[in-house]
Amino acid sequence: MFEWAYSGANRAVPRNVGPECAYFLSTQRQIIETVIVVAVCIYIIVKTYPKLHIPEDAAYIKSDRGGKRLLVILLALLWGMEIGFKFASRTIIYLLNPCHVTTLIQIYLLAAPPSKFVTALFRIHLNLLNGPLLAFLFPETASRTPAQVNLNHMLCPAILDPFDGPWYRMAALVHQALLCPLLCKVFCLVADFCLTKFPPTKVKPKMKDNLIDNILEQKKCVD
Repeated sequence: MFEWAYSGANRAVPRNVGPECAYFLSTQRQIIETVIVVAVCIYIIVKTYPKLHIPEDAAYIKSDRGGKRLLVILLALLWGMEIGFKFASRTIIYLLNPCHVTTLIQIYLLAAPPSKFVTALFRIHLNLLNGPLLAFLFPETASRTPAQVNLNHMLCPAILDPFDGPWYRMAALVHQALLCPLLCKVFCLVADFCLTKFPPTKVKPKMKDNLIDNILEQKKCVD
């Protein structure tokens, strides 16, 4: 029924599509691992959710910056080209790849007006930045799977997966639980440096300062 979405997947690439990948792990093992991972995730959510804090609504400077508009246009254009290519090659299933989903989130974040929801979504998306790093470290240019198509190499391990074997998904649970927050923190440190210390991009003395307050102060000094 949905062959139009995945029939174009490259079957010549090992562990990319087909029964070999779909049945790499037994159904019993998949169920046990799923129960364990879901239980761990629920425990973490219950423990950490009360500690989450979204800042109160603040006044924002609604400046239509040219660089931001250009970035939105380029991302939207590239994502549109990806959609067109997926339809032409009958590989629509790959639009569910986390990298494409993250790109769509970034387009929305750049285009949407500031709000609590946008702030929360931006924070969540920071923990999805592990995808680009892994794509650089373990490139696989010959391929990119629900319908026996190996999306994000979770259905079966990639050929270059250093944890290849029956425990590859449990290994991914551990190393990604460390990598995702680590990259998030690194991004925050780099952003703090660029916005508060690096002269070409500095816009305010401290990250907690309200940007509009600093601009008002500058105007007062000029007057």
